[in-house]
Amino acid sequence: MGTVYITQADAFIGKTDERLTVKVNHQKLLDVPLLKVDGVVVLGRATVSPQVIEELLSRKIPLSFLTATGRYRGRLEPELTKNIFVRRVQWRAAGETEQAVHLVRGFVRGKLKNYRHALLRAQREVEGLDLTAALTRLEQA
Repeated sequence: MGTVYITQADAFIGKTDERLTVKVNHQKLLDVPLLKVDGVVVLGRATVSPQVIEELLSRKIPLSFLTATGRYRGRLEPELTKNIFVRRVQWRAAGETEQAVHLVRGFVRGKLKNYRHALLRAQREVEGLDLTAALTRLEQA
């Protein structure tokens, strides 16, 4: 499912078993398994139960709060420790010139390849457009 957006004013966000529920005036508007939720965004006024907050944090699901007009208010985000080893290697690689140059070359190669595909697509779709010279220069880069 992805991200759940709560836009109903005065909604109550609760938890029943392994499901996230949204109610307004005791009427259930939404009932979704927590397994399918990647994030929760609350727009405007809504009540979030402590059980939901605890469950979202334990499942590492972020909870964001926005005003009714969409202005950012804040975010409750779980601890980001699951990729600490990856982050450490990334920071170490950023400091090593040889490793950084190797990574940058890969990034640039990928960008050039994507640019070439975009030009090929444009040449196919637009009648009379000749991009042969640009494509040749890209292949030689």
